[in-house]
Amino acid sequence: MAVGGRVGRVFARPDGDGQRRDRRHKAVNENRQGRATVAAAVVGDWAVDAQADLLVTTLPKDLAGRSPVAVGSRTAGLLVGAIAIAVFVGYMAWKVPIVAPRLTRSEAVRYWPAAAIAVLIVTGVGAVVSAAVVRRRRSPIVALDPVAPGAGLHVPRAFTVFLAVVLSQTLHMGEHVVQVFQLLVTDGNLTRSHGVIGRLDFETVHFAADTTMWLSLGVFIVLFRGANRWLWVAFAAASLHQIEHLYLFWIYHAHPAIYASGGFAGIMGSGGVIGSPLGRPYLHFTYNVIVTVPMVIALWDQAKSVDHRALRRLSVGGRTFRP
Repeated sequence: MAVGGRVGRVFARPDGDGQRRDRRHKAVNENRQGRATVAAAVVGDWAVDAQADLLVTTLPKDLAGRSPVAVGSRTAGLLVGAIAIAVFVGYMAWKVPIVAPRLTRSEAVRYWPAAAIAVLIVTGVGAVVSAAVVRRRRSPIVALDPVAPGAGLHVPRAFTVFLAVVLSQTLHMGEHVVQVFQLLVTDGNLTRSHGVIGRLDFETVHFAADTTMWLSLGVFIVLFRGANRWLWVAFAAASLHQIEHLYLFWIYHAHPAIYASGGFAGIMGSGGVIGSPLGRPYLHFTYNVIVTVPMVIALWDQAKSVDHRALRRLSVGGRTFRP
């Protein structure tokens, strides 16, 4: 409005042609500078990688700064859910112990070096992911090409793939839920509790599925420049889970007799290398809970940023810039 008013005054004054032309040029230049400043602000605050059409990697300030009520509600919900899961798993471990072979203590710790190597592998991958995030944050961000003014909601490919991965993990979580309730019905009989698709309940499938999930989370952390904190939580939980599956996959193929005699307990399962009160099904149910819940929250936060960017598209000089 300020520029328009300035131009109106230029044409209203009865000055000479030279003065009138100079003022008109000055007004046009100021108008162009103003549009360039607005466009630069939009691109700088809402930049996206043009090469891969990725989701915005830094959440807008008004999304990142949630109200205390929203933060408190989420925290309270997570706390209640964590207590409920802990009580349920504790009850199952106490009242419905797993009926399965068990190694002696000396046999269980015999292959601890394999567990240590699994820890080193997972730690190395975590270091690579962290280094990639730092490098990506330092690299320049290139804005997407302008889109048509009438374009609708733009859903980046990275977000679409992330949605598919979260849905896949949710279905996997459902398998573990079914298995736990089967154990409840069968009084802990592991041979009769294999989830919905029992034919796929063997180590190679578990290893392939969980490794794919773990590496996918690492890739999404890098793509989103480490801005989504719940992805980090999910990746940390998946890393702990992956240590178990690296060890289990190795012992399953290297020492099948030990595996069948109780080595399937893994590292942290009851009777495992380190051990805990939780039998393997209850332990891996817990692992998947602490992977799935942060993934769903991360998806929710990322989806809000996509929707917010669509609403904040800004038209400058007849061109629509995608935030």
